[in-house]
Amino acid sequence: MDVESRRDLQLLEALEQEAHITQRTLATRLGIALGLTNLYLKRLIRKGYVKSVTVSPHRLMYSLTPKGMARKARLTYEFMKYSLDFYRDARRHLRRSLAQAVRERKQVAIYGTGDAAELVFLLVRDMGLELVAVFAADADGQFLGLPVRPIRQHADVDYDVLVVAVLERPAGTAKLLAQAGVPGAKILMLRPDWQAGEPREHRPDMRRRVLRVLGLVSRRELGAVEEQLRTTRQRLAEARERLAQAAASRDLLQQARREEARQHKARIAELEAEHERRAARARDAAEHAAQRIAALEEALRQRNTARDAAARDETALEQRVAAALQELQAARETLASVEAKLDILEGAANVLDRRTRTGPVVGQP
Repeated sequence: MDVESRRDLQLLEALEQEAHITQRTLATRLGIALGLTNLYLKRLIRKGYVKSVTVSPHRLMYSLTPKGMARKARLTYEFMKYSLDFYRDARRHLRRSLAQAVRERKQVAIYGTGDAAELVFLLVRDMGLELVAVFAADADGQFLGLPVRPIRQHADVDYDVLVVAVLERPAGTAKLLAQAGVPGAKILMLRPDWQAGEPREHRPDMRRRVLRVLGLVSRRELGAVEEQLRTTRQRLAEARERLAQAAASRDLLQQARREEARQHKARIAELEAEHERRAARARDAAEHAAQRIAALEEALRQRNTARDAAARDETALEQRVAAALQELQAARETLASVEAKLDILEGAANVLDRRTRTGPVVGQP
């Protein structure tokens, strides 16, 4: 994935997340100049990926067009594929390069604290190697439980291999390590094509190349140049043939990907239909449960109403029983009074009866 496509993806993601973002904020997030950010935005607008609307004299609002959303989805897929391929190749390269270190029980150090460093950390632990230090340009806290040390302190650590786990500007990182005094023999990059170039003394002399071009060379040297040209032409022909084969393979791969995408879409449609059916069944079950709950609540309400009515009837019955007991007590008291009076009357009757039997008493009329 080239730098331009990556910038497009970063810009489209940032504009999708925040429509009122400023160009200065975009430049800060992308780590590029403000003028370059303006050029990128103008190019996206010109291609129809982004639409800008002026909301105030000094304020613009950006929004992604359908074409821009499709472009973002395609770039996201390409970036994911590129990342997977990159990490797979890097893992294969590191495992092959560290195989000798495994046999010799060498000590490994890591330069970097990003996602690539986590990949290297897992690979080192998986291969049974000893991770002795984690370096960065400047000390910055910890990385997976290990302190991050500045690269200028690399001489204080005994290590055999330094794995450069960075994704951005690997050539600049290699130059920084060389300036810090890290031996080139100990440096291991993530990819084999990221290795440092030849030393300056091994590069072709520019003066000799100019002299050959101007014809200020011997016939022998000219014959050697012609032989190199024939070899170069042959290599170019072979490269064109390989490019044609690669194009054919690419077409086959794209066709296979389109078929796979079609199958995925069909599968997604089936899953969405199944999800809709399950959702409908869930809604029906929820409605049935709601009706059942309403019926139970109504039955409970009626039961509570009946219980309250029974409680009121019981209270009234208790009041009537209490009143009847009071009336019974009053009747008992009245009966006792009547019985007492009857006893008195009975006594008086007995006295009268005795008097009647014995006759009148002398001296009484």
